[in-house]
Amino acid sequence: MHDKFLSIWVLWEAQVSDTDSFLAEMAIRVSAQKIRRQLSEILKGGPYNPDLLDSQIRRGVSRCVANHRGDVYQGHYPSQGNDLVFGVTSIDTQDVAGYLMKWSGLDELVG
Repeated sequence: MHDKFLSIWVLWEAQVSDTDSFLAEMAIRVSAQKIRRQLSEILKGGPYNPDLLDSQIRRGVSRCVANHRGDVYQGHYPSQGNDLVFGVTSIDTQDVAGYLMKWSGLDELVG
């Protein structure tokens, strides 16, 4: 069943196959939440763990796939290595996480 709350998050999506869509805006929002949580921990004096953050972002991104009716898949979309594969198209979750972590500026802030 389509989650009405999530529908407000899904303004930008990419049709990646005949049956699936990658919910790009949702992936960015989910990743931003994880980055903000890490920043909050750093500001409280906690450690910066880029490997853990990378893993959290990648797992979050894998939850941002919907079927042809717009229903977000429950759990994580299956991956092959770093890739969410949709027929002949794929999204590399490691690339997404790396880009968003670089964009966040955490490395420069902590480094």
